[in-house]
Amino acid sequence: MSTVDDTAIAIADEYAEAALALAEEHGVTDTFLSELNDFVVYMQSDEAFGNFMESPIIEDDERGEVLERSLRGKMSDLLLETILVLNRKGRAAMIPLFFERFRAALEHSRNEVEVLVTTAHPLTAGLRERLLEVLAETTGRKPRLEERVDPSTIAGLRIQIGDELLDDSAASHLRRMREAFVERAARELHAGERSFVEE
Repeated sequence: MSTVDDTAIAIADEYAEAALALAEEHGVTDTFLSELNDFVVYMQSDEAFGNFMESPIIEDDERGEVLERSLRGKMSDLLLETILVLNRKGRAAMIPLFFERFRAALEHSRNEVEVLVTTAHPLTAGLRERLLEVLAETTGRKPRLEERVDPSTIAGLRIQIGDELLDDSAASHLRRMREAFVERAARELHAGERSFVEE
């Protein structure tokens, strides 16, 4: 997809708001979002399909005919019609951006915020509940957690809210642990106890 600018975002917002209104009207918003997510994942993970969707060499009518034959009956009519409209307007390459703006519009309408949480080990039910409470208090919105496990965090967690990254992972914990060990050793030495701290 080409570089995203304010004009592209504004155009994607118009399509996203119109699609959201239709999805809400027909009571298929969550299905629409899920299917759109699957379509974008496939578009971005399959190089041949991605090139087919984004290539300026392929005529819009030709691309539309292939999409119609391939996808009719395999996804909701509303999503397919939306994709076909974007294609007819020469905006097939904008579909990933359209997905991002649709999701953002939906989150805003529901007063939700998507939060990516990365931890060394899966969250326990208790920690997840507490984290949801803290995030709700912090953002003033209902958090929707996307959980990922990354052993490289060692301990702690990383929280990403939109473009903002809150890092409470191993690096800061290890630094504080080292400082605590040094401080404890100093107290023990001062008290006349034998202690050895290897740097």
